[in-house]
Amino acid sequence: MRVSIAVILLSASMLTSATAQSQFAGKWQTRTSAIRINIVESEQEIRGTVVLVNPDRREIELPITKPKAKGTLLEFETVLNSNTSYWSLTVNKDASRGLLHVKSWMMQFEGPVFKQH
Repeated sequence: MRVSIAVILLSASMLTSATAQSQFAGKWQTRTSAIRINIVESEQEIRGTVVLVNPDRREIELPITKPKAKGTLLEFETVLNSNTSYWSLTVNKDASRGLLHVKSWMMQFEGPVFKQH
């Protein structure tokens, strides 16, 4: 009986820590959908892509590099034509909305993002 309780408690603890770290996972977008961020988290590794939608509706998809998560903040980079862009995503408490910042050679943006359901 004690072994079973220990296994249940350990499993619950692992599930809780996995859930706590998945606040960034999902599909995020700006109000205009000009920027979409797809974040996947597996085995405590964050990866994903940023999709930039041009006015002519062509899309540029860039892989996320150097992700660093701390609390409700995720910082990462993307590279296009040897130029690095610096991103940060701060999520709200229920992880359904956030604030996105990007600074790069081609644009600067700060604004709200929403998680798609």
